[in-house]
Amino acid sequence: MNFGKRNQEETKRRAILPAIILAALCGFLLWRGNNYFIIPLFLCLYFLAGIAIHPALLKPADALARRVSNALLWLATRLVLILIYYLIITPIALWFRLRGRDRLRLKFPSGEASFWRRRPPEEQEPKLEKQY
Repeated sequence: MNFGKRNQEETKRRAILPAIILAALCGFLLWRGNNYFIIPLFLCLYFLAGIAIHPALLKPADALARRVSNALLWLATRLVLILIYYLIITPIALWFRLRGRDRLRLKFPSGEASFWRRRPPEEQEPKLEKQY
């Protein structure tokens, strides 16, 4: 696979922010006296080595970040759609149902045995003469 110069520069730029965040986390854990500061330290060094030595070292981390971001986007999309459906559309539909609104004319007309609705003749004649 060709890992071109442009992709290398882009990967370097994307690796700077995680390196800074991990360095800050490492410093915070060290300041608090936590022994787990070594984990963010090694991850920060990994990102810095990828930036300084060879950006191809960052390909696994970049692929993992893309998968995680795609999974988060998938989840966020579903959550937003669920919220819109249940918080906006469902209450409106329930309100219409409680008020008896029937815009699709799904109920039979009063006293009729079919859905056929006759229109007055004056509504039909002009449309038949000028169709376009």
